[in-house]
Amino acid sequence: MTKIENLSRIFLSIRVGTSADASDLSSEPIKSDFIFGLGTAGLTPFEYELSEKSEGDELNLQIRTEDMPQIFEHLRIALPPLASGASYHLKIRIDSISKASASEVVKAMAELAGCGGHDCGCGCGGCEHH
Repeated sequence: MTKIENLSRIFLSIRVGTSADASDLSSEPIKSDFIFGLGTAGLTPFEYELSEKSEGDELNLQIRTEDMPQIFEHLRIALPPLASGASYHLKIRIDSISKASASEVVKAMAELAGCGGHDCGCGCGGCEHH
């Protein structure tokens, strides 16, 4: 079974709800992928939750809307809008893990550097968190 390690490309399915037993914010799982461990400040809190996990593993997280920027940092996880002060209940499944190619790593790093961490409106997720 493939485990997550630095520079792994991770593909996730995320069910989103307003409570632990609901998926009322996403009719279908939200598909997301990213390269693990590219952040300039080290792993994000979300990446720490995923570390040492394997393909097929699942985890449940509850995240308050105001904590989204600190949890995901530069990662692009497109969640549906939710009122401030509310919490997302995420059911995350690791669909697959592969080794990122050198070109994928370079492209992802260029996208991170292009934003600079400010509110540029580019939709990269590093500036604005949904």
